[in-house]
Amino acid sequence: MQIAETTGKQHKDVLRAIRNMEPAWEKTLGRKFALQFRINKLATGGENKIPYYELTKTECLHLTFEKGPG
Repeated sequence: MQIAETTGKQHKDVLRAIRNMEPAWEKTLGRKFALQFRINKLATGGENKIPYYELTKTECLHLTFEKGPG
């Protein structure tokens, strides 16, 4: 979520970039990224789960984003 705010990208695009990078990272380091969820309480009494990954600074520096239209 912080990467999205910092780069001006949408959170869903950051998640996609992480998932695209994961196979190469797993091959290099032998581990996958741990998908986590932040729980938001809704005014209606329900809950909303927002997915996120916790990345190190090094992992963040390897993210690449696909070019959008235009």
